[in-house]
Amino acid sequence: MSNSLDEFYGMSPPWDQQPTDSERVFHEGGLDQIDPAFDQVSAQVLAGAIGYDPTDLTHPSIDTRQDIEQQLPQWGPPFVKFVDHRISELEKLMHKAMEKWAYETVTMRSVASGQTSGTGGINLGNSPNSSLVIPPPGFTAAIHRMEVVLPGSAFTFAAPFNGAGSYWELRLNNEAIDGGSLVAAAVLRPFGLPFVLTYGTRDAPRVRDGEVLSFFLNAGPNNQQITIKTQFSYDRTIEG
Repeated sequence: MSNSLDEFYGMSPPWDQQPTDSERVFHEGGLDQIDPAFDQVSAQVLAGAIGYDPTDLTHPSIDTRQDIEQQLPQWGPPFVKFVDHRISELEKLMHKAMEKWAYETVTMRSVASGQTSGTGGINLGNSPNSSLVIPPPGFTAAIHRMEVVLPGSAFTFAAPFNGAGSYWELRLNNEAIDGGSLVAAAVLRPFGLPFVLTYGTRDAPRVRDGEVLSFFLNAGPNNQQITIKTQFSYDRTIEG
């Protein structure tokens, strides 16, 4: 509905003129068909219809509603103006109530690290402070890029780590959702350590409402520091 009724109220004749007693005008406006007793009843009904739900805390009290019912204008332009004003107020209340749910998608990064055991194993899911991503309740994290590196080691992209029986897993609540072999002869994933993972919008792993995304490594380099840099997008979780 328009926020301005200036054009409507500016029509001729002015609305503050005294109503005519012409029977023809009353008949054309349909006013001769209105039961005079209907006005009081309709005022109460309409006050409830455009008024307030008493169970809704954002609405006035019963006393306030009764005051409004007494002020409710009769049929005509004043009533239209009253309704327009009330709808505008309700729209403002609705907008304010929805503001706390307004959230634009943002891109964030996290860095987690840990040291492998003497047998080259690591499970960051068992180290809460080293987990990759743990979105708060109400949010979903979509993973887009992960970089797994071995800082300070001799293993580089030019000369990566490969080992017999070595493999990695990306885990959600300690259940594997992606992974790959680090055996030199493996062809499914043509990389060792370090490596970079990228995901598209549709196939991106998603972590919701406090779930834990972590990294697992078996038979990797012994006693080696491993760092995982993760890039992800935060969205509001769709409920239902």
